[in-house]
Amino acid sequence: LTMFDGRNTLCRQVADDVKTHFPDKVFDAVVPRNVRLSESPSHGLPALLYDPSSKGAQAYAAIAKELIKRLEGSAEAAVETPSTSAAPEPSIDTKEATVTETYTQSSPAPPEASNETSTDTGTAVAAAAAGNATGNVNTEK
Repeated sequence: LTMFDGRNTLCRQVADDVKTHFPDKVFDAVVPRNVRLSESPSHGLPALLYDPSSKGAQAYAAIAKELIKRLEGSAEAAVETPSTSAAPEPSIDTKEATVTETYTQSSPAPPEASNETSTDTGTAVAAAAAGNATGNVNTEK
């Protein structure tokens, strides 16, 4: 939890709820509201370099240590109990490859459908999977 202010009742209640619902996900270390943390970006420095003795910087260091312990513990557990089930092998239908183009709001408008072939990276990969050495796939919609 960050920006924690123990003087604020709502903040304490939210912290308790988060710890109740996500006990294994929440770090024990809590980062308090701290002026030095707020000042560090305006000086172009990380909080740990700007004022290493501040409560906020010390809290972030404690989180880092806790994270390292968790990662080391999970790595040791993975070594002790190796998984016996392997991930399934991906299957590719080599007779026909389908290319799906996804456009987000920030992307340019999709091209108009045409009878032309395309050799962009996505279709070239699909063509290679389909066994088409030229990399041309008809993207007609």
